[in-house]
Amino acid sequence: MESDTFVKCLRCKHQKIDHDKDAKIDKMKCLIENCTCKKFKPDRKYYRSSKK
Repeated sequence: MESDTFVKCLRCKHQKIDHDKDAKIDKMKCLIENCTCKKFKPDRKYYRSSKK
């Protein structure tokens, strides 16, 4: 099974690995410099396509 670490965020298009993994899903702010994303929202379309 593939890790969801590389799932992109629907809000800012950065990967899950770029967000604060130690926080709850609604507090997972993006750690990329100058990014204003405060909540990780998985891009499910990308998630499904990566499973093939």
